[in-house]
Amino acid sequence: MKAMDEDHIHSILLNPKTAIAQDLKQFMHRVYPVPITPENVERYLQLYDPDGIFLSCGGKTAFNCVVELYKSGFFQKYSCNVLG
Repeated sequence: MKAMDEDHIHSILLNPKTAIAQDLKQFMHRVYPVPITPENVERYLQLYDPDGIFLSCGGKTAFNCVVELYKSGFFQKYSCNVLG
């Protein structure tokens, strides 16, 4: 997050854990304390239309979310890449 901020890459954070979100807020352009679900990821992807997303800080929750999104054709529908 810090590296993206230093390179002036616009980023948002979806994370239900308030403490983590507060720690990273200084590096993020927007922080949303919402659960990591396919519905929430899709909602914010439609809002911001990014070129790619990073799935981290979520362990199994983030992994399961990206698998579900991949199987549904989500990434092709929005021309979005998983970057890490």
